[in-house]
Amino acid sequence: MRENELTSQPGGCVSLTLACGTEWSFGSSGRSRILIAEAISQEELFMTDPLDDLVQQVQGSIDQEVRQEFGEAVYRRWKAPEHFGRMDSPDASGVLTGSCGDVMEIYLRVEDHRIAACSFSTTGCGPSVVSGSGACELAWGRDLEDAAAIEGSDILYLLGGLPPEKEHCAHLAAQTLRDAVRAYWQGEGPQK
Repeated sequence: MRENELTSQPGGCVSLTLACGTEWSFGSSGRSRILIAEAISQEELFMTDPLDDLVQQVQGSIDQEVRQEFGEAVYRRWKAPEHFGRMDSPDASGVLTGSCGDVMEIYLRVEDHRIAACSFSTTGCGPSVVSGSGACELAWGRDLEDAAAIEGSDILYLLGGLPPEKEHCAHLAAQTLRDAVRAYWQGEGPQK
């Protein structure tokens, strides 16, 4: 009887061949790979015991690659992003679309000219998620002027860096945060 097989392919891709002959391939940094990893980590897939073992092997491979490519700080935020999700009744929000097509939105609750709560949502990749999380982490508790001064380089420093082709995600998060603060100052409230 044929067994499930997991193989590494050139360029960091992973190929998964099931005993029934079905084959799946995942790119080294593709959105599909992140979505499958998220589904697996949230236990959203119902599988038989042999497939569970294989999925654990695939997840372990993905986790190891993310740690190697992006570092431990990014990995932790990717697995459990803090501040992720839309905020009910924010005082203000900012929304931007990056050059890569990722949409980021940051929501603020302000008390006494300080950011009392901050959350974000994004349609983007893993680096967009961790950058949004980092922006909120840096902004939380700061006065509005300090929050508006947060730069992409501050987020990159917090994350321990990102690959050069993903650094734009940190700059998108910082600019979106500034837009949310600007919207608050101008009394615009949440962006639609």
